[in-house]
Amino acid sequence: MSKGHTLFFILLFILTTSEVFGKEEFLLEERKELFSYSFLKEPQPHSPHKASVYSAIFPGLGQIYNKKYWKAPIIYIGMGALTYSIISNRRQFREYQSEMVARTANDSASMNPAFANFPYQYLQSNRDFHRNNRDLSIVGLVAFYALNIVDAAVDAHLYKFDVDRSLSLRAKPVPLLNQNGFNAGTNIGLVFRF
Repeated sequence: MSKGHTLFFILLFILTTSEVFGKEEFLLEERKELFSYSFLKEPQPHSPHKASVYSAIFPGLGQIYNKKYWKAPIIYIGMGALTYSIISNRRQFREYQSEMVARTANDSASMNPAFANFPYQYLQSNRDFHRNNRDLSIVGLVAFYALNIVDAAVDAHLYKFDVDRSLSLRAKPVPLLNQNGFNAGTNIGLVFRF
């Protein structure tokens, strides 16, 4: 083998090995980057926006996201009670309304025998009563739904708020003394601790 061939093979060996080592080094850097971004990333801060959206999509889910699990059943009971009130008052309203329409049309086949002894004014006042209650229940349900979203957002804002025992407000009785030093009465004093 001549000196030129040997030099050529050495040069070829150096170029191929440096290319391989360079690829391995690149792959190692890529792996480090992958691990540093996926596993070593700092946890996301608690998001009030996320809590609000969760509560808007499914009431109570924002409270669960905030780890206030005890609030979710309260929301479900409140919304269930208001929904029941809407349905019940709507059904009663329709019964009284249909009886009034049947009496006005003088249609004895459509009249309800349960209302036979009641005067027309009684039916009218009960119809109005159930209509008002239905409408108030709808307003209450919408307000309760909005309150659920606001509560989730506020809880998310205060998620990392430090509530220490040294932060307190306490009411304690304070004696009122007259000029002679005798107890003239008692008052309530507020004690703030920081």
